[in-house]
Amino acid sequence: MTAPFPHSQLMVGPPDDEIQPLSAAPVAISIFPAPSSITKEPRRSGYISNVFRSRTSLYEINQCLPPTCHHFLLSQAAAHAAPYSTMTASPVVLVGAAPFLSAILANSAPSPFDLPSFIAYSRKQYAAELPECYLAVQAFRKCSDPHHYEEEAKWILDTFVCEKAERQVNVSVKAQRDAIVKAVNGNRQAFDALLSEIFGLMASDVYPKFLAATTLARRQTLARQEALWFRHPSRVTFQSFFRFPNPVNETDSRCHNMCTLLLVVAGCLLHQFGFAAGKWLLVYVGYGFLARMSCGSRLDPQAFFVLFVLSPTVTYLSRATPRFSPGPPKRFAQFCGVMFSIAGLSLIFTHNKYAAYAVYGVLVFFAFLAGALNICVACYVIEFLASRRLLPEGVCTDCEAEYCALPRPVNDASHRVGPRAGPM
Repeated sequence: MTAPFPHSQLMVGPPDDEIQPLSAAPVAISIFPAPSSITKEPRRSGYISNVFRSRTSLYEINQCLPPTCHHFLLSQAAAHAAPYSTMTASPVVLVGAAPFLSAILANSAPSPFDLPSFIAYSRKQYAAELPECYLAVQAFRKCSDPHHYEEEAKWILDTFVCEKAERQVNVSVKAQRDAIVKAVNGNRQAFDALLSEIFGLMASDVYPKFLAATTLARRQTLARQEALWFRHPSRVTFQSFFRFPNPVNETDSRCHNMCTLLLVVAGCLLHQFGFAAGKWLLVYVGYGFLARMSCGSRLDPQAFFVLFVLSPTVTYLSRATPRFSPGPPKRFAQFCGVMFSIAGLSLIFTHNKYAAYAVYGVLVFFAFLAGALNICVACYVIEFLASRRLLPEGVCTDCEAEYCALPRPVNDASHRVGPRAGPM
């Protein structure tokens, strides 16, 4: 019985006995047709598999060379700037929301959430082709030269899309087909579907693992949340009420020190000129130190002014990203303030005012260092004791941790892919 179609009509390329052996050098299959070799349109069934057959005469085999366009070279330099095996920074305790994946890929997030760290972690997960292909397509979108357009499209297809590509991305056959057909036809949106799938793969797999690898789980007690304890009193226990904030916003801490400096100076001046209010102002300063040391911002009137008025104003005017530091050193600083206040008030009430002024002068000096220059002497003492393992294990662990807070994310729907991390 005769076959419905002759064997010659089913073949896409030359017979097997005419196939020339390929060289041992690594090659990539270009899907762009050679000008002199096109004889007929390939069959549409099994198109993806037939395109990449090495024996077809419809497509030429070229060495996979990267494009020479300037913006494309910049994107590839960013992709290969990361160390091969390790990330660029140690894990941190994340305060607030986690960076969006789009911010990481745009390299706008701070370390250790920068693009080189993300690519380095992707290499460890054997998925480096995903961010590299994403960057290549983003560079391709910026191309305005038709000659560079064809060169970049060929390189992306030969490197990431073809079945025998050097770093083939694991996307659907439909996305492969759309990218190939649209790129051959010169469509500027050739890789849109491919880019969407790659972003989804990173958001569902590499990105959550990257956040878990770059962040440390710590119980966080933020001062602004604890200051409003009276809104939900049923949730407050005796132990949680006397818990100190950890981590501490450095802007809040510096504002507290400047307020303390002004109050101490005003109290000493009023006391020197015979006003009774000066003595009671110094008593209030001592009460503030005791309240902040024992239960943080819950019972200190100055804390409410700093947390909800002064510190937000300073942050808004300076346009600075909040920085956080461990809580135990700051609590020890409040304890030192309590000791200075007890000594100063004892001298005030025993009519040794000049000795009291000397004690308060030392307190003002340390408050100026911490408030104006951000030099916390008590914090250095705690760090020294922690380095010698003279403190409890929990205190040492908190002091050695690094904290990171990110700027407020942009309200963009494209950024809302992947999990968000907040205070525990």
